[in-house]
Amino acid sequence: MKSIAILGERLSGLSTAFYLKNKTKNFNLTIFDKSPKIQEGRQIVFHPQNKNQENHKLYFDQGTNFILLDLLNNPKDKEIYNQIFEKNEIFSKNLSKINKPVYFLDNNNQIIKNSLQGTQMTYKNGLTEISEKIAKTLENEIKFNTKINTILKPKDSNKWEITYQDIKKNQKFTQNFDLVLVGLEPLTLLKILKNNQKQIEKDNKKYYNNNQNNNQDFKQALNSLQNLEHKQNINISLNFQIPKALIGKENINTDFSEFFALMKEEENNDIDFIVVENDKPGHIPDLRGDDKFDFIYLGLNIQMSNEWTEQNINKEDELIIIYVLEKISKIITNDKNKSFFNPKIIQYTDKIFKINQYLKYKEVTKWSYSMHYQLNDLNQYIKNQDKKGIYFCYDILNPQPNIINQITKGIKMGKVINQTI
Repeated sequence: MKSIAILGERLSGLSTAFYLKNKTKNFNLTIFDKSPKIQEGRQIVFHPQNKNQENHKLYFDQGTNFILLDLLNNPKDKEIYNQIFEKNEIFSKNLSKINKPVYFLDNNNQIIKNSLQGTQMTYKNGLTEISEKIAKTLENEIKFNTKINTILKPKDSNKWEITYQDIKKNQKFTQNFDLVLVGLEPLTLLKILKNNQKQIEKDNKKYYNNNQNNNQDFKQALNSLQNLEHKQNINISLNFQIPKALIGKENINTDFSEFFALMKEEENNDIDFIVVENDKPGHIPDLRGDDKFDFIYLGLNIQMSNEWTEQNINKEDELIIIYVLEKISKIITNDKNKSFFNPKIIQYTDKIFKINQYLKYKEVTKWSYSMHYQLNDLNQYIKNQDKKGIYFCYDILNPQPNIINQITKGIKMGKVINQTI
């Protein structure tokens, strides 16, 4: 029975493991991840304080904001839906359709009424739920709190030797595998490259002989990561508590907007997207009909463009939020956009969208990721890959913004590996 290691707990790697486990039992699987628990996606859960002591939870999905499935026109989407979401009951629980469209925003702050093709969906407790659900089926195979140190193939061996550290216990271990799927971040892989070289210099005889080509191919693949371009993102999560008296009885049941998300239409827009979390089932409590509260929540999630981020990454959070609020105000008060918003929101834009008493929660998150535009697949460096048994997740260098794309990439890799088991 072959042993397989999956390094990193990205959604694509989890999807590969899920596919393999459901296709064949003819292997032993181990998934390594440095996190103490399932952590896929960037989610904020806010617990607002209120005088009624209600235990409200507000969910903000950062980065990837919804699941897009085009079941009528895209056979791959239909395959994923059948294999993951529909077939297994645990994936359909809490999965809800978003009943509003995604519109586009041009550089003049005008909303363009063109919606995306397909069905937008979300999980009521945030999109991290899809990773948690997949991982739940694999919980016996996951080693949490583990940091990979080296990945090498000793001479005259058919197995890959992985040394790793238990972060909690501060202990080092060595384990051998027939096949390794690497799904770690590029910067982590560059650290492993250095560790590999140190280990080879320390014990040259162990790693250089018949398997020199195996280690050299792997080294060449990791070396290609040296000149990566690192992109950065800024994401802003905002929660407003707007007095019901401000909205008025005649407009209290009118939604904030006709759409649930705006996406940039042109590349040089400062904003990538704006998402109204209220319109994603389960994310923001709807207090409009609850007489115990004299306010309503409005949850917005905004991601800035790469270009704007690069120019403003060192700007203070408060200044970033002020800029975003001004941008939102310009969109709402644009004469050509008035039909898209609650009229009272338009009327009191200047009062609501300021850093004042109505803005009860604000969070600026900054992160970076690696992007390589010339190289799409590290697997091309590994000659006779099926015999050498080392694979790279397809999305290491091209992070997939769409959850379905991540799962699709994972299943594609699962099919490749399944042929070699």
